[in-house]
Formats: sequence, structure tokens, C-alpha cells
Amino acid sequence: MEKLFLELGGKIHYNKEVQEILIENKKVLGIKTKEENIKSDYVISNADFPYTMKQLIKDEKNKGKYTNDKIDSMDYSCSCLIFYWGVDGTFEDLKTHNFIIGEDLDDNLKKIFEGNLVEDPAMYLEIPSNADKSLAPEGKSSFYLLIPTSELGISEFSWDEKTIDYYRQKAFNTLSKLPGLENIKNIIELEKVFTPEDFERKFNAYRGATFGLQPTLKQSNHWRPQSKSKEVEGLYFTGSSTHPGAGVPIVIEGGRICAEELRRDEKEDGF
Repeated sequence: MEKLFLELGGKIHYNKEVQEILIENKKVLGIKTKEENIKSDYVISNADFPYTMKQLIKDEKNKGKYTNDKIDSMDYSCSCLIFYWGVDGTFEDLKTHNFIIGEDLDDNLKKIFEGNLVEDPAMYLEIPSNADKSLAPEGKSSFYLLIPTSELGISEFSWDEKTIDYYRQKAFNTLSKLPGLENIKNIIELEKVFTPEDFERKFNAYRGATFGLQPTLKQSNHWRPQSKSKEVEGLYFTGSSTHPGAGVPIVIEGGRICAEELRRDEKEDGF
């Protein structure tokens, strides 16, 4: 993608955090970074839509109906706690993708969206090295464990080491029932953890909501944030909080819709 973009004449500005989308008289002028202003007739923000509206568009009149208060009042998806583990051993009896759901799924979901700790959390275990042996040293495995949790706006608990260990022990208890993982906690050699706070801080996911806005009736289809700004000429959006929604295939379709909107406007502008 980088090579193609550069061959087409694009320029990539690395390690430059965007501080503001520059707008004047309801028209995009470009973006502002700490180091410089970068001029552009068009701007596509693929940052999380709520983050874009609250942090990158400074003037309320350019936000349209998505004011700061509106963004705060919208319904957000769950977040995730993710463990990346380097594990001693190989596990051919397990599939690459493994879904583990407790006996009371309704209670699981209720606790997540009430902001409480989950007693019997659902989990998704992926073992990428089962599909691609190059992803771990010989005789070792790579594990990716995802546990759905509350987003930061409704959480009744903090993401300290106590909370992380609470879910780590829940994971060990659940995974130890799978073939070959009876001793899971003693065969983990490396660990990297991502909490909702990491998703908010490192990836600008508003309130750490990993999947953006919930797909409720009034946050779907034409009620969901669209790819083209109604307020600012030359401003476009894409990502899981915009139409048509979250999930990799759907977000890719959202990117296509956004690109088509921009190409249509380019033709109308004579570019």
C-alpha cells in the first residue's frame, strides 16, 4: 500500500500527530501538526469519528449536529482486554480460532453494559502460529486472547493491575479446560497487555470503545455518521463509527464508500 501510494504521487508524513483539521468559511484548508500546517483541498479522517469531532474539529459550528454534548450522549460498543502471550509448546489439538462462552451469556452482556466486572467472561482465543508456523519460534506458540469488557465511559472499576490480574486468572481458569492448556499459566513465557485505556490513549478510540458507536437503530444506516461532512466542504470520514459500521469487512466497505464520495466531488470540482 505504501509503495502504491508513493508511486501515485502521494506523500506520507510519518510520526506527526494531527492536532486539528483546519477549516475556514466552512471549507477544509488542511491539517495542523505540532511541526507544521499541511495544506489540502480534501481531508479524510480515519480516526475514530467521536474523537475527530471532539478533538480535531475545534469550532462548534463546524461540527453540525455532532456537538461535544451529542458525542457524549451517544451509545458506545464494548471495549476489550487483550493478552498477547508467547507460550511454550505447540497445540495442534486446538483450532486457530476458538470461542469460549460461559453458561450465562445474558448476564455476561448485562455486566459489560452496566460497567461491572464479569464473573464468567466470554473469550476469543486465537492461535496464529497454528496457521503460520513462522509467527513463533520452533516448539513455541503465539496466543491472542480477547475478553469483551466495559468501555471507559460506563466502567465502575479502574484498569489497574488488580483488574488485569482478575481477568488473567479468569482466563487461566477457563482456558485450562481446553486440551493441552491444563497448565496454561505456567507455560506463558512472554506477555503484552492492551486495556481499554490503551485503546483510548494509543489509538484514539473514544472512551476506549473498540468497535466505535453501537449499531442501535438510531445509530445505523442514515442515522449513523456518514462519509461526507454536511457542514464542511472537502471533509470526509471513515472507520468503524461511520456508516455502514464496525468489523473489518464492513469498515473496508465504509472506506470504499468514502472514496467514491470523494471521487464524485473531485469530478464536480473539475479535478
